[in-house]
Amino acid sequence: AHTHFALLCNARASLAAIYPPELCRAICRGLKKQKIVDEESKRNKLHLCDDETHDHAVANDDISGASLNPVMVRAARREEMCFVREQQVWVPIDAQTARDRD
Repeated sequence: AHTHFALLCNARASLAAIYPPELCRAICRGLKKQKIVDEESKRNKLHLCDDETHDHAVANDDISGASLNPVMVRAARREEMCFVREQQVWVPIDAQTARDRD
């Protein structure tokens, strides 16, 4: 057993809300970088149809914007997903089981 203390209006709790200036600057730098990445990602969206029967899919390089061969992009995606499955990154479950976890 242990003792609980009321921390409202107490100096102990208020000290937890003080962030060092360097931490605040680091958070701001990270947010700024993430905003840039998000904006670039929106501009360079990969438009690729997952349906293998569509030969008109278009894929562009995220950095240069150059057109990519859709067949090679699909092959790379398959290879990447095989690797992810081998690493057992996730375990497939049915939708009802996922809903029941909430």
